[in-house]
Amino acid sequence: MKINYHRKIYALLQSTTTLSAQEIECLKDKLEYLEQWWENQGQKCAELAQTSDRVTLKSKSDLDLSNIEVCHLISGQKQELTKIDYQHFQLPQEIGQDAEKTFWWLWRFYPEKLRKQQKNALLLPADRVLPDCPRHSYNSTVSALTGAIFPNKNTETHPHLLLFTFSPVQEFIKASRKFLDFWAGSYLLHYLGAKMCWYIACKYGPDAVITPSLWGQEIIDAWILQKYPEFKKEFKEPSNNNKYNDPVSKFNKGESVSLSTAGFPNLVTAILPGKNAAKAMGKKLVEKLKEDWIDIGIKVREVIKKEVMAFASQPKKRENFWKDNAKDFIDLEKYKRELEKWQHGGNWEWNKLWEAQLDNTWESYWTVVPLGDPEKPLEINKDNAETWLKAQTKLSQTRQEIPTQAEQQFYEQFNVGTWWGSFQGRLGQSIQAVKNTRTWQIPVAPGERSTLSGQYSAVHPGLNYNKFREGAGMSAGNMRLFWQVMAKVEAFQGLFNGSEKLNALELTKRMAWVYGGVAESLGVSIEQEKYIAYNTQPDTDDNEEQSNSENQQLDYEKFIRFPNLTSIAAAKFAYEHPQKVAEYWGCLNAKLKQSNFTSRQKRIFRAKTRRSFQVRKTDKVLGSNGNINCNGVMFSSKWLAEDMSLERDQISELRNIVDKTHKECGFGDSSPSDWWAIVLGDGDNMGKYVNGSRLKPYKDYINQDAIEEKQRQQIEAVLPEFMETRKRMGPATHVGLNRALLDFSNRLVPYLTEERCCGRVVYSGGDDVMAVLPVEDLPEYLRSLHAAWQGGEDSEFESEGGYWFPKDETVKNSSLDKRPYFTMGAGATMSMGIVIAHKSVPLPTVLESLWTAEKDRAKKIPGKDGLCFRVIYGSGNTLEALMKGTLLSQWHELLKVEKYNEAFSPLLYRLAEELPQRCLVTENLRLFREAASVIINRREDSKKLDAGSEKKLLAWLDNWEEWAFSASEHDESALGTKPEDLGRLLKFTGYWIDRMCEREKWVKEGN
Repeated sequence: MKINYHRKIYALLQSTTTLSAQEIECLKDKLEYLEQWWENQGQKCAELAQTSDRVTLKSKSDLDLSNIEVCHLISGQKQELTKIDYQHFQLPQEIGQDAEKTFWWLWRFYPEKLRKQQKNALLLPADRVLPDCPRHSYNSTVSALTGAIFPNKNTETHPHLLLFTFSPVQEFIKASRKFLDFWAGSYLLHYLGAKMCWYIACKYGPDAVITPSLWGQEIIDAWILQKYPEFKKEFKEPSNNNKYNDPVSKFNKGESVSLSTAGFPNLVTAILPGKNAAKAMGKKLVEKLKEDWIDIGIKVREVIKKEVMAFASQPKKRENFWKDNAKDFIDLEKYKRELEKWQHGGNWEWNKLWEAQLDNTWESYWTVVPLGDPEKPLEINKDNAETWLKAQTKLSQTRQEIPTQAEQQFYEQFNVGTWWGSFQGRLGQSIQAVKNTRTWQIPVAPGERSTLSGQYSAVHPGLNYNKFREGAGMSAGNMRLFWQVMAKVEAFQGLFNGSEKLNALELTKRMAWVYGGVAESLGVSIEQEKYIAYNTQPDTDDNEEQSNSENQQLDYEKFIRFPNLTSIAAAKFAYEHPQKVAEYWGCLNAKLKQSNFTSRQKRIFRAKTRRSFQVRKTDKVLGSNGNINCNGVMFSSKWLAEDMSLERDQISELRNIVDKTHKECGFGDSSPSDWWAIVLGDGDNMGKYVNGSRLKPYKDYINQDAIEEKQRQQIEAVLPEFMETRKRMGPATHVGLNRALLDFSNRLVPYLTEERCCGRVVYSGGDDVMAVLPVEDLPEYLRSLHAAWQGGEDSEFESEGGYWFPKDETVKNSSLDKRPYFTMGAGATMSMGIVIAHKSVPLPTVLESLWTAEKDRAKKIPGKDGLCFRVIYGSGNTLEALMKGTLLSQWHELLKVEKYNEAFSPLLYRLAEELPQRCLVTENLRLFREAASVIINRREDSKKLDAGSEKKLLAWLDNWEEWAFSASEHDESALGTKPEDLGRLLKFTGYWIDRMCEREKWVKEGN
């Protein structure tokens, strides 16, 4: 179906003042037709977008333009804008000649043009009476409805909503041994979700995708640049016309990591022209998902085959391999012949195995719901609406009264926009019903299964899927041979350790960015920085000549811009103590020079440790302190041994060297890389926001002073009752909400994680956040994230009307623009699971605990807005603590003052032990305060606390008890409200203080 982009352009430009349809080249010979179409039919799209978003209230013609009231579309918080004077601008002539190209340009860059003229331009409301929806969101909604109702010149269709999703998610991410797998799993889910959105956008326009918002998404921008290369100049920075700011250029220059940061959900909602088009799109997305995934997998498979064949065909490499690995094989001659066989393509029989596994990776689900009864018109007059109203209610399956009695008196005409939120709810119910009929299952797995996930057969060149029944397969020796060879192939070194055995899914996931063509599909060139050269590293102590292949190795970490676990753990310590890090490296390097390792292994050590942390804030400080170029892997003998391809007898030598270096530098038996933290945040009740049940009455949004006086007199009798009616989630508010979530997830979360703290975003899309960070940053990060979600107080932002306005100094020293950033507003809450894990805890264990902490614990705290902390020790023991989000800011303030006080944690442990034994939760007796005060003063610990800290601690205990009493008043078993829960929270706080004091001690004793 070919979309009429002339109509979409005309609809998009309605209510604009700086660019008129008469000036656009591709519209000039169609203006008369378009004006007639809009007058007779097209305005229906504006009315649908208007319903429940702008109400049918006229505004005064003489309203003061110097002060424009704006209200938050969720919370209703108010603020005033001064008059915005737009400057007229013209569309580039070469853009305006093609209708589709023109629409894409206007959709993407017109709001940016307005923002560059005035920082608050994107807040300008579409209506003065109900000033909650930004004009650019409203216009985008009108154009989307235009494409769905009037897709081409001669037809009018009934719009349908499509919801598409796919799974599994957690299982795909959890199958991770290294951070590389962890990042790759999250990123591929993001990439495939974005590809589905892009396919819809190319066919029906980017505005057709309702969820997620595509506007300003950098992966979408990368594909837009491929579709329309002439758009690149629009990404030039205003201050420097020769500097391009497009996502690919920024990524290639190392100025941004957004292209390799996940943010797209595995769920897509779109509005499409008719039932047939929606069903066809659902089926096509199922095909596209499988095609795109299999294409990545086949590319990975062929690269593996090519590189292993090349390895097997070189006698010298085979000889060197057997020198190192002969002891692992009893019948040596047999396995030598097996290795030689792999140089011939005819001996590779694994294609069917790969196909079976890749074919069964994803299960897709989709559902289609019409926007209103398709047998009825989209709108109807009040006089003959009874049958029409019943049809909409029946289709939407809503339990609410729609419309209310007040609305029936208020509106002269009804349209299906009023049921938008209900139809969104119906989509969710329908997709769940589809999921309940799932038939997907793991296919038969002959032979050894993956050592990483335990699912699917580990791949092997000779494993012909059709020849083996379940339980049969390759011999253990043959399987071990292949994976030891994989670890020795130079192109793959650093990716495999020789002992793991992976299935096709896990191989595809780990290798997709470079070898599966993912980076290439975004326009990123991988050849320039694909390898690191060992012979260019400083302090080289040998002159041995090496071939080019021996002097280089794939450096995935450098290319994807994502750190390893040890670098994340040590990032804050390195940021605060760069010279200490340099001292440690020098000591370690000196010992390695005197070791028995080969020259090549020493070069590998220098290459792997003399590279960036891939943590923005840390690398910036290390670079400004004499160009200290270090990587956190140097603190871990385990990961260094793997990167250096050490043999078993060499690993113990390296471990001894690293342990001695730790002690000499003052770390003792610990190191900065021992503990790391991961946070999973999820907005509470988002489904209720989308269906409108969390919205407030109209009185919280409507500016009554803006209503036209004549109309006000006519409706005066019914207006009070209408003002008490809950505002409905209409299409324009929904689009505005999704663009708002984009501000939070794509702008604020990366800033807080990577510029304020020394962390990295793993995934940030909509209301979901997953980030890794050093333990030191945890309290500040949680407080910042909580504040950003609800627009709370923050030292670097002015909070006004549910928006965050970055201060001048914040903009000067960050990647943020000078403009307001949307938050979810007052009252919005987010529940978070937080795991602090010892480096020895397997990554899948950490991730499983994280999801459980967020879903089964934090979300179950009364009223949600919960935090579940878990510390997983190397022994496997776990400490869990629960806290209500309202207590977070006060807790953070206390820790900020006392974090290096060695006397504070013993006090906390004493309180954790004694308070649960002595106190009960009461309404106003404040027993915890009284008991704590006695304990503190009895031990004279108050003298060791900072001035005011005792008061802060006691006040925090009062607030905890007040919350615990109110939460447990109607449910005695309420999670987190028992004195024992307070004890565990105090223990966790003591644990964190211990970690901070330990780090302070390292610096003092090492000097």
